Amino acid sequence: MLRALLDGGSDASYIRKTVAEEMSLDVIGSDTFACVGFQERAEEPRSYDRVAVDLQNRHGGEARRFELWCCDRLCAPLPPAEQPEGLDENIELADDFSGGQVDILIGTDQYYKVVLRDCVVLDESLRALDTIFGYVIHGKGTSTGQSTRHVYHCQQVEQMWDLDSMGKTPDPEAQKLQREY
Repeated sequence: MLRALLDGGSDASYIRKTVAEEMSLDVIGSDTFACVGFQERAEEPRSYDRVAVDLQNRHGGEARRFELWCCDRLCAPLPPAEQPEGLDENIELADDFSGGQVDILIGTDQYYKVVLRDCVVLDESLRALDTIFGYVIHGKGTSTGQSTRHVYHCQQVEQMWDLDSMGKTPDPEAQKLQREY
């Protein structure tokens, strides 16, 4: 049993390298690129293997083939959560809400191989989306009771506001006036 996370912000899809090795997945290719956001703090290219794996719904059904990049770490483990209110008991959920390590991250390159058409509105900002793995909860619930956590890398924020990064340099005369006041 593997836990997959759908990530519309990722350009590519990944599997934890230890999972690929445990499953003895064959390497079908490799490439060198930077995976900013996983373990790297800066864009440092490194070599990644690509594997193919057949995945299916935890309740059974037809398996689908996915090509995934192997990566040492995808994201922090998911905390246990409560099932949202308002779900029809006949809806087959992809997740059991027990939390745990994310084994596969499905990005935009394969997102639409997973997401189907049906969508159930649970509240203003929460939906249950039908996928090949069962329904997944999408959005931010108002009754989750979980606090929102924001993490900013100070260096990245500083660089974002640095005028040099936009190709502009501060006026030396304006800097002198600022120091005087």
